[in-house]
Amino acid sequence: MRVAQQITSTTTATYTVPAGATAFLFVDIFPVSSNPAITVSINNITYFTGSISGMWSCKLTLDAGDTITVQTNGTVNVFIHGAVEV
Repeated sequence: MRVAQQITSTTTATYTVPAGATAFLFVDIFPVSSNPAITVSINNITYFTGSISGMWSCKLTLDAGDTITVQTNGTVNVFIHGAVEV
């Protein structure tokens, strides 16, 4: 699976794991504007918050219904890729 989107000055739910599935994901965030602040949350619990000047990346294992949300005050490109197991 792959999700790619650009986010500008907003909060966006970027991916929700399908019902009955487990997802093994990479989340890569690339700044477009200069040093944007980002907050990455999983099910409304903050996973990371801070300013980024280069690529930010993490690996996650998520269960059915889990949602990744990204918030920024600038512009970032978000790529989520990996495997979904049903």
